[in-house]
Amino acid sequence: MSTTSQQGRLSMPRRFAIHLLHQAQLAGEQPFTGVVGAGAVDRLTALFIYVIMAAMWNALAGYGGLVSVGQQVFFGLGAYFTVRLAEADIDPFIAMVVASLVVAAVSYPLSLVMLRLKGGEFAIGMWVVSALTHLCVNLDRLIQG
Repeated sequence: MSTTSQQGRLSMPRRFAIHLLHQAQLAGEQPFTGVVGAGAVDRLTALFIYVIMAAMWNALAGYGGLVSVGQQVFFGLGAYFTVRLAEADIDPFIAMVVASLVVAAVSYPLSLVMLRLKGGEFAIGMWVVSALTHLCVNLDRLIQG
């Protein structure tokens, strides 16, 4: 299927999507070129975290019909394992990749159990998983609650 209309021009939604991708690319390049300061990098990081969380919520609630109040546990576990691996003198960028693989390995068996729950049971179950993970991570002396 062609991405252009009959006249050889991009449709308005496609032009908008390309514009957004271009802006995201520029936002990703700016911290490395030294154009923006640390405050802007911090705000962009927070913004992209919110975008990731919104995409997770949309996938669960919008496509799967599952309302979850605990999906942040996977994001938090990724950050936790990244910190643990970086503390063990592993390059932080490699630690992020390894941590995402560890979280994927943890989340698969968890999904086998959690996805059997429906409706409110799923929401409460994910909340419990999130709360238990939060308590366990707070016991770690590196994180120190």
